[in-house]
Amino acid sequence: MRTPRPAAAVAAAPRFPVLRGRISADGTATLDGRTVEGDARDPERALLAAAAATAGLYGHPVRLHLTEAAGRPRRLVVSPAGPVYPESTRQRSRHTRRDHPDPVVPPAGGEPRPERPRRVDRDPGDLDRLPHPDPPDRRRRLADRDPGAARMSTHPVTTSPVRTPRTPPPTTTATPATDPVQPSAVTDPARPDAPVTPPPATRPGRGLDVEDLLPARLSPAGRPAAWGWRGRVAAATGGRLRVRPGHAELRHRDRLAAVHRPLVGARTVVVINPKGGAGKTPAALLLAATLGAHRGSALAWDNNETRGTLGLRALAHPDANRTVWDLLADVDHFQTVKARIGDLAAYTRPQGEARFDVLASDGDPARMAQVDAVEFRRIREVLARFYGVIVIDTGNNVRASNWQAAVDAADALVVVSTYQADTAEGAGWVLDHLRSTGRGQLADQAVTVLSAARPATHPPVRRELIEHYARVTRAVVEIPYDPVIATGQELDLFALHRRTREAWLAATAAVLDGLSPTPETRRDA
Repeated sequence: MRTPRPAAAVAAAPRFPVLRGRISADGTATLDGRTVEGDARDPERALLAAAAATAGLYGHPVRLHLTEAAGRPRRLVVSPAGPVYPESTRQRSRHTRRDHPDPVVPPAGGEPRPERPRRVDRDPGDLDRLPHPDPPDRRRRLADRDPGAARMSTHPVTTSPVRTPRTPPPTTTATPATDPVQPSAVTDPARPDAPVTPPPATRPGRGLDVEDLLPARLSPAGRPAAWGWRGRVAAATGGRLRVRPGHAELRHRDRLAAVHRPLVGARTVVVINPKGGAGKTPAALLLAATLGAHRGSALAWDNNETRGTLGLRALAHPDANRTVWDLLADVDHFQTVKARIGDLAAYTRPQGEARFDVLASDGDPARMAQVDAVEFRRIREVLARFYGVIVIDTGNNVRASNWQAAVDAADALVVVSTYQADTAEGAGWVLDHLRSTGRGQLADQAVTVLSAARPATHPPVRRELIEHYARVTRAVVEIPYDPVIATGQELDLFALHRRTREAWLAATAAVLDGLSPTPETRRDA
């Protein structure tokens, strides 16, 4: 009866980790449930490259169980350097038996016990001298591509077992092992007629570098869930169980990606509706707050031709009470190279955790002067040096020069309205005015924001307004009723209901989707 193998020897045998890859019918490649980004025309190449990077992190080969939508499953061995070998029973036994032979345990009588027959792997160079199971024409085709490809198209060949007495192995000096033949293609042993698959791509003239060893970057849809029961499951398992996010979380991630998209140069977003009470001031304030919270470098500017209310609805600060007229008095200083954003902070009002600033209009009832188009352009030129996105709240007089100057400087328009008929009529009128004055493209690319001023809306009116503005503007976003907005008091983004904040994130994402990434193609004053 054979002596059992000691536990220490069994533990010493390497057990390569198993990765599970899948290629769906639409060409999406996943590795252990994570989406792998890469060339959509060759998802298998991207999957093998991600497996090689994972093997590099482990420091030894990994086994890849690959499943395709149409085809039989394949089992491969992927090494850190990139070569891919078909996995077979003989290769799995070679990893655990040849490198770690059974220890010699003499029987009780003192005589060595005869060794149990086992398979002995032949040298890879002997494969060419042994009968080849592939058809000769296939061997020639593979040899024309790469001599190593024909050799790797079959299982390793082994000789018949030999019975020899088990004796203690002699002590020898270890010699460095030679590298195996580097294959240039991967084939499925179960399907000898399958097309040859190229190995993971590496840059010519070198091996893998640090970028190749980094884990594959996951798309927003491929990251594990963080909301609801899905997020709780992922947190409870320490990330070992990766649950796909729900539809609401995926939409939230898409909106964040739109808000975070890179933009070169300062951009101007103008909020318009000639009807008072349409919600221009809350819209300008909350658009700038959403930009500041998720992007930074945002400013809300009250460009009302008389006394606006943006400063009243912004968060108050006892030391910040200057207005646009104070900035106009010192605008020459900010047009020099010595001007700094710290100097401009004396004229704006910070908005706390939302991380944006407010430039309020003048509240002095004795002042009768108005900001004209020339003064507007001077202020905007200064603000564009220090802020990435400027959101402008306009007045009700479309014939005022500063209103016209703001629309001419707009990179994007936001037309606001409630579900009341008179407010909606003002939004439609201003769009017609823009088209009649040669600004039709700006009107077509505008975003309509419909805000609920009351808890209940009339469904037929709501449906009619959505259908109408969806035809005449680029996008329509609805804002639900929120008592924090309806009270007319100070507006704090984080005091709003979560559903309201998500709606303003959707509106902000829709606005930024219409902006060109570079300033060369945008409208300018």
